[in-house]
Amino acid sequence: MRAHALSLFGIYHIQVDSSTSGETIPKENYRLAGLIVEAPKGEVLFKLTGPEYTTRVMIEAFVAMYKNIKKTQ
Repeated sequence: MRAHALSLFGIYHIQVDSSTSGETIPKENYRLAGLIVEAPKGEVLFKLTGPEYTTRVMIEAFVAMYKNIKKTQ
């Protein structure tokens, strides 16, 4: 299936609590890797977010996951 890939590096803001205060903690050197897969019944989003080193280690498994996606009836 067709997919669109995204990879961003930067500062990730983690919400402090579930309240509506909007307070966040900035985490530097984070990465977001994403795939939007065009599935038969709509798009499906897969997202990998974490420290740059961790996502670099995990990116091969993330891509392998996409390569193993199969259409079902």
